[in-house]
Amino acid sequence: MPLLRAYLFETLRLNNGEDTALELGSPLTRSLLAYLLLHRDQPSDRRRLAFMFWSRGTESAARRNLRQYLHRMRQTLEGVDFDGDLILTTGTTVQINPAADIWLDVDAFRTLTHPEASLDELSEGIALYRGDLLDDLYEDWCADERQELRQRFLRSLDRLSEKLQEEYRPDDALEVTCKWTAAEPFDEAAHQRLMSLYVELGKRNQALQHYQQLKEQLKNELGTEPLPETQAFIEMIQSGAVRRAEPAVALLPKEEATLIPPQLPLVGRQSELSKIHAAWEQAKVGRGRFILLTGDSGIGKTRLLHEYLLSADSQFTLQSLCHEVESMVAYAPLRSILHSLLARLPEDELLDLQPWLAALTPVLPDLRRQFASLPLWQPDRREKVQTPEAITQLLLHLTKGDGTNATPILLMLDDLHWADSLTWELLDALTHRLADLPLVLVGSCRLEDLPPEQERLLRALKRKDSFMQLPLERLTPDESLTLAKYLLDDASHDAYFFQRLYQETEGNPFFIIEGIRSLRESAHPARLPFGGGQERGAANLPPPIQSLIEARLDRLDAQSQELLAIAAAIGRAFTFSLLQEVSEAPAKEVIATIEEWQQKGLVVESSEGYDFSHDKIRQVAYAGLSRARRQYVHRCIAEIFENAVIPVDAATLAHHYSRSDQAIKALPYLTEAGEQALRIHSYQEARQFGSQAVSMLGRQTGPKQHQERIDLNLQLAQAYAFSGDLVRAQEMIEQAEHLATQLNDEERVGKIFRRAAQIFWLRGNPKAAGDYAHRTLRVAEEQQDISLLRAALRMLGRSSIALAAFDDAIAYLLRYVNLEDAPESHYHPNLLVVYGYLGVAYARVGSWERARDAAEHGVALAKEQGAASTIAFAMAPLAYVLAARHRWEACAKTIEALPEMQAGTSEFTPLRFILTGLRGLVRAHLGEPAEGVVVIREALQWVEENDYRVFHYLPRIFLAESLSLADELTDAKNEAEDALIAARVEGNRWAEGVTLRLLAEILSRPTKPDWLKVEEYLIESMRILRRIRARPDLARTYLALRRLYDRAGQTAWAVDCHFRATSIFDELGMAEELRLAQGQAAGERKGAVVILDMDLRGPNLEE
Repeated sequence: MPLLRAYLFETLRLNNGEDTALELGSPLTRSLLAYLLLHRDQPSDRRRLAFMFWSRGTESAARRNLRQYLHRMRQTLEGVDFDGDLILTTGTTVQINPAADIWLDVDAFRTLTHPEASLDELSEGIALYRGDLLDDLYEDWCADERQELRQRFLRSLDRLSEKLQEEYRPDDALEVTCKWTAAEPFDEAAHQRLMSLYVELGKRNQALQHYQQLKEQLKNELGTEPLPETQAFIEMIQSGAVRRAEPAVALLPKEEATLIPPQLPLVGRQSELSKIHAAWEQAKVGRGRFILLTGDSGIGKTRLLHEYLLSADSQFTLQSLCHEVESMVAYAPLRSILHSLLARLPEDELLDLQPWLAALTPVLPDLRRQFASLPLWQPDRREKVQTPEAITQLLLHLTKGDGTNATPILLMLDDLHWADSLTWELLDALTHRLADLPLVLVGSCRLEDLPPEQERLLRALKRKDSFMQLPLERLTPDESLTLAKYLLDDASHDAYFFQRLYQETEGNPFFIIEGIRSLRESAHPARLPFGGGQERGAANLPPPIQSLIEARLDRLDAQSQELLAIAAAIGRAFTFSLLQEVSEAPAKEVIATIEEWQQKGLVVESSEGYDFSHDKIRQVAYAGLSRARRQYVHRCIAEIFENAVIPVDAATLAHHYSRSDQAIKALPYLTEAGEQALRIHSYQEARQFGSQAVSMLGRQTGPKQHQERIDLNLQLAQAYAFSGDLVRAQEMIEQAEHLATQLNDEERVGKIFRRAAQIFWLRGNPKAAGDYAHRTLRVAEEQQDISLLRAALRMLGRSSIALAAFDDAIAYLLRYVNLEDAPESHYHPNLLVVYGYLGVAYARVGSWERARDAAEHGVALAKEQGAASTIAFAMAPLAYVLAARHRWEACAKTIEALPEMQAGTSEFTPLRFILTGLRGLVRAHLGEPAEGVVVIREALQWVEENDYRVFHYLPRIFLAESLSLADELTDAKNEAEDALIAARVEGNRWAEGVTLRLLAEILSRPTKPDWLKVEEYLIESMRILRRIRARPDLARTYLALRRLYDRAGQTAWAVDCHFRATSIFDELGMAEELRLAQGQAAGERKGAVVILDMDLRGPNLEE
């Protein structure tokens, strides 16, 4: 019986020889005792202990504290029956007496989980691990050891589970594996083991249910999908092919058949081919189309694309294959196409295209080596040319040919379900323009594998006239029979065989081909590997497709199987040189092996190397790697890529390192990949990279972890905000601010304040956005950070507009403009946006000439930059300036001229939302109030569906005004009241004042108005608008009051309000409204019915 039993897992407990728990005192006493117990094999330095536990005070105070706590520990241990001191101290050291017989659960755990531990030892050791080491202590000194013990615990669970499974004890293995998944919920190897055990126990449905739970957990917690190997594994479970099994054989006639021809004739698909041909003929006369082939895996999408390529008469054909490993890399499928496109252009044309080429450098970084004079492209700014526009313009340039006749282009993209969201957005933008372009896009994808964002974009594409989806159906029985006979080259098999073949494969061409290929490569060429009985003397059903592929791969020799698995780890496509370098096999053997794979139809040659003939083959080959081997191979691939002469993108390096035995090395590449995605506005991908990086960061400890977590949180906040999840974005900001404040990191604090201002702005909280912008401004001035200063001033300008602090807004925005006018300053692309804000702010206070000059200057800057989206962004403020002046016809022309507002543009954006609401109001004022109401409701529907918060109440004000013009007074009143509430919640005093006047005017129109309520609203509107110096709308409120007092017969009040209104109109140069006001002054009173006994308060009474 030991003298003491010390338990350090979960929390410190100390029991004496009689197994009675000792009272250990304060948390600090417990922490110090735990440290000494863990390090009792050698003396601990007193100075180090003092600094470790009392780092904030002086050294003398820390050493005094150490003495006091050592005294308390001795008092705690007084009752222990030990002959001597349990705590040995000298002038320089402290140590638990090594002669004392102390049992420590940590030591026992390490002993029992040694590398050669038996089942019993592992079980006993795991039982000791009741929780993480000292889990209730938040001390840095134990963090590393806590992490090391936790990893040892997880490895032990893995080993015990594997041993139990090998010994055919699946129930016990299941129990252990459940502990493993509970302890490490994101370790997909554990989940794969758990699912395999469910299957082994005959609980296949539970395995499938568990996969769905894992998938949802990964999506909700990390924003990612299961690993490819996990997806392949569940597909094998679904098909019943988790374990390899030798299939039974069934006799067939023994005639020898010829080998399968290298290229089979296309069976069926004539209707689909004719539609693609028809689209191509239309493209020749300048009317393009996007055709998307969809269907199940193995249905023949790629085969159909290849068949069309053989018959196409295109002078310019551009094609690419999307790869799973690059599914989060922006524009990855287009890189080879862009290289091919640029290679077609002569050098003098390329020099003319340099502005477009600069925007391609994020996608093709080697362009800068080819064109050293390319201007620097800074994607975090509003550049003259954006990457999508550059790609579009290069395609357009190619279609122009020699300038006399348009040159039609065929662009083919296979496996688009693995394309990133930006590629889909580009396809969407191109499709919008295809009606006038000689360009045919032909793509293929599996709908069931489309991520949510791509599904949304596909729904938008379906609403476009230039888009056509061609679903590929399974082959008919007759077509399946034709294909099988091509493969067998033998017509003597009985009809029952072909009938059962069709029933099992359901007409999937790939399944048919693989089943018969498996027959041809089997050891018995006259026998088909179909299991089952022998009824009617014919063969029975083919086994599941995964089993067939496994059977084919089993017939390769061991080295060939290993090489194929390495190729599968590289990805869908691979090169000879990379495969040879990773495998370290002799070059001649690798060449011979690849040739063997080609002969067997496992891989095909591509322009850049080799490609698996179908991804199912790659998945099965990859699943054949053991976990250790798989991790080693991925590490080798990553290290080779890391040292490559031509840089490999960060996403690819992150992919391979994260699946290696050095997964932590993926962290910087995940961070870099996330930053790259943000720079080119690939927000969905940035979220996925950031979530994976945060998960990886949990394996580190110390200050560096906190710093990296801050940077990741900022990255994630931006990604969440701009992809619509503003609540999560706000959470990221708050965590980052807390960490940066603890670290006293001013530079990061400035970045956090800037991002927080953006988040709160998008959340529809301009006051909080302005507060954070003020903090940003303070840090920017202290750090002399010009970029941060610009961001702070820009945000302060627009948040001040949203809070109706127009004079403040003008001051901030002019300060920004002055920054750009400084001699040493370089033009900043956001300047055009600032001029737009400035125009709106001037308009609200009635400085019409300055308002129009500022807005038009912003438009001129945008036109210099050339990008259509940038021009639209600058035209919106000009439209609002014109509307504020009541120049409705000019405003309508401005809005209708924008491509974003043309018919057929289906996708809403924040810019289109704000313009659509204004467009409806303009229509109402131009005599079409009913049509205007329909348009505004469209904008409001988008607001509700997307929870968009920026100026979300403006269209509701416009709707109330339009309904009033349409004489729908009840609905107008309801909408105005809702708008008033929203404006007050957001703190926009201008919107509040304008809505109060509108509500008063609506209330004054029924037969028996509540005149006191009308006057109350107008007086409140007057006071608000006067306080914020919104003089044009203040004059309009005075005019409304004048009309009210006219009807009440209160001539003095009416004249006073009339004078105030016309004075402002005259001073501000609002000639038209002045003319109308002056013309109505006498006319309204002449013949008007005066309503007596209206107990009004008058415009000058104080509350």
